[in-house]
Amino acid sequence: MTNTVNKLQADGQSAASRNEAIEVRISRQVLWVGAEAYPLRNIARAQTIRLVPDRWRACRRYLTAVVFWVLLGVAAVAAIKVMAAFGL
Repeated sequence: MTNTVNKLQADGQSAASRNEAIEVRISRQVLWVGAEAYPLRNIARAQTIRLVPDRWRACRRYLTAVVFWVLLGVAAVAAIKVMAAFGL
């Protein structure tokens, strides 16, 4: 079973040009979309979902980690200076 399908984006517009086509075929329980292979034997269900990243939360977690490691570094430098002052 071989079909030629126009490559379209979600909004229905052509990805690169209107004449660009990809080959979609099924052979030996494998779905081929261009050069990508998807084994059909283990697929029970497939659906499209939209993931919306929480960018503020990601930035906050990153900045918290940076502040933690900077404070840990400052504490380590201070501890090393104190140990050097006492000759340890």
